[in-house]
Amino acid sequence: MTTAYIHPIHLRWSDEDRNGHVNNSKFMTYTEDARIAWLGRMRAETGGGPGSEGVILASLHCEYKAQVHFAQSKELEVVNTLRRLGSSSVELHQVVRLPGDDGEVVADLITVLVSFDYANGRSAPWGDRQREWLQKFTEHAVESSPA
Repeated sequence: MTTAYIHPIHLRWSDEDRNGHVNNSKFMTYTEDARIAWLGRMRAETGGGPGSEGVILASLHCEYKAQVHFAQSKELEVVNTLRRLGSSSVELHQVVRLPGDDGEVVADLITVLVSFDYANGRSAPWGDRQREWLQKFTEHAVESSPA
């Protein structure tokens, strides 16, 4: 069974814009926080090495599903699962939802992350330990793993 990485997000009153809902740009920050925490967990659990030292965001696509209002919900969750694991990249599915397994989905994102060798300025393959760790998050039947 696949594991989903769930990252809690605590909304701030200042996340809302003049339209009275959480500003669309905040969703990029929420999912960035979830990606960084998830990758930090990978480094901690695999001991670092190839594919865990430099990871860049290559692309991001977001579909907004519902408005979020601070007065209605002070918390959200970002759920990370993998759609595809390549030799040096991952296609990460990130769902922003209200808390709980049945929480309303408010945004659905697809991000592509690339393992990157900054010294040589090019992509670098994932190490064996990192690939094994990442494969746990490939989408199939999904069970939750809190942050």
